[in-house]
Amino acid sequence: MLLTHEFSLPATPPECWRLLTDVETVGRCLPGLSVGRPVDRRYPGILTVQLGPYRVRYTGSVRFLRRSAGSRTAVLEVEGTDTQGDGSAAGTITWRLVPDGPETTRVVVDTELEVTGRVALLSPALVQDASDQVVAGLVRCLEARLSRQGEPAPAGRQAADGPERPSALGRYAGLVAAGALGLLLGRRLGRGEG
Repeated sequence: MLLTHEFSLPATPPECWRLLTDVETVGRCLPGLSVGRPVDRRYPGILTVQLGPYRVRYTGSVRFLRRSAGSRTAVLEVEGTDTQGDGSAAGTITWRLVPDGPETTRVVVDTELEVTGRVALLSPALVQDASDQVVAGLVRCLEARLSRQGEPAPAGRQAADGPERPSALGRYAGLVAAGALGLLLGRRLGRGEG
């Protein structure tokens, strides 16, 4: 299954690149996802998501296959196993940044995801809807982070989320998620090269 998302962030492409290539930061922004410290360039994670009648929990990992700061494109590999032993999810997430005005960047995320088990029986529309909700939560969180970047931390203590890293490993899923972008969120997470 191919899932596609597109959204804009209120920052320049270099600012967005630094944010989206920090896997731990993006992981904190993806609803239902927790990301651990990297081991051999793989970030372990746990994703919990409601997909129609099923509440699924995947344990797995994400890593960059390719990253190009010049073209501002990244490809992440994601894989996970249902903690109840009922299937798995694997795929790639490809995202690219496109300037969209002086202080705005458009983010295009393509996720190719393959799932097995009970989730594989769900309709693609249901999976797309669930991933849309996750991405909407991700975007709200990233926008809030970007709006706080220019604000100084209160005197005498560190900002709540800690200092921004110039680049850790990217997310995302992220953007996944992320994709991110819908990291392990449905049928195909995304395939690409980093």
